[in-house]
Amino acid sequence: MLSSDGRLGQGVIPTRGMSDEGWLLRTDRERETVNALRQALHKRDGEADFFAMSTAGWPGGWLWEMYEEAIKHPSLEVMNGGFLRVLRDRETGFLMHWYGLPDDFDGSIDDPKVVRACNPAPWVNPRTLIRQLHQPGQDELDWLRLNANAWTKVRGAWPAATRFRHLATSLRVSDGAAIWIGMDGAQTYDTTAVTWVGRGPDGAPVMQSRVFTVRPELVAQGLAHVLCPGDQIDNERFVEPFVLELARSHNIAAVVYDPRYLSSEAKHLADHGLTMVEMNVSAAPARDAVSEFIKAVGVDGLRWADTDRVLRGHVEGVQGIRDERGWRISKLHAASPIDAAVAGCYAWWGFLNLPELAVGFEWLDFDELDIDEEDA
Repeated sequence: MLSSDGRLGQGVIPTRGMSDEGWLLRTDRERETVNALRQALHKRDGEADFFAMSTAGWPGGWLWEMYEEAIKHPSLEVMNGGFLRVLRDRETGFLMHWYGLPDDFDGSIDDPKVVRACNPAPWVNPRTLIRQLHQPGQDELDWLRLNANAWTKVRGAWPAATRFRHLATSLRVSDGAAIWIGMDGAQTYDTTAVTWVGRGPDGAPVMQSRVFTVRPELVAQGLAHVLCPGDQIDNERFVEPFVLELARSHNIAAVVYDPRYLSSEAKHLADHGLTMVEMNVSAAPARDAVSEFIKAVGVDGLRWADTDRVLRGHVEGVQGIRDERGWRISKLHAASPIDAAVAGCYAWWGFLNLPELAVGFEWLDFDELDIDEEDA
């Protein structure tokens, strides 16, 4: 056994090194423990080896970095419908067997066949694991890591992130139906998002989005729909006309928006007769909008258009922070936008709280300043 302080592990002459739950090795001292063993294998050349076993964890750390390199290796073999990844790098003597959910998995995580594919050991009962998944208080992200060997974004990601992907539908909002729009804006680095929700032919709510950016990489990554020329998003030139186009095919009940970058555009849209509802991100209704969206994804039947991978990407890019006053959201990664998710919260809030036949221009002044500026 070596000390957890890797600086004290130098000078060993191992025959076999072993590591368990390597995703936890994140600090320099922890990582150096593994490094001390692996770098000393040459001392018993041809006789020593290193063995690691672990479930997935959160991105970052020693195991994550090794996994990321392994799945990009040209010799990687993908088997069992993507549930098994095998890398046999004979030149370096590296062997990996990785069972778990494929990164692009879109099915149901409580399907016994899916759980079995992630857990091939015959003594594991998939139905027992599924019962655990549905127990009150079960953290779905923890279940995914420990029972489906799936890398999760971070501990504390909001519940909507993992549930949302399973709610795709081929249905769309019916032409002429009422829609509630949410708008979250930016001018340079981030995106401006227009997200709307309305009822499909079966009466159930469906959500879609349109996301604008000046960053070509976001379009390439599937995190934006429209690339705007220049170094600033011209919301008046691109976003306003898109909202008016929606007004030609649907009855816009209300547009709920963040005024920080969209105040002039809101005035223009109001001049066209649209009902504009200002959502102050420092007010209580913004936090309510987040909580109501989480509930919608869980039990209220909200679905999203299956071609709108941009919306899904924004929802899955959210980190949720929960305290005694409820949920607030922020980015998982600084470079990844979440504006369509924020706009989706606003749209769903409007769907629940604003009348279908609203007309005219309305400013709602929310002065209950009880949450931080970064809450939404």
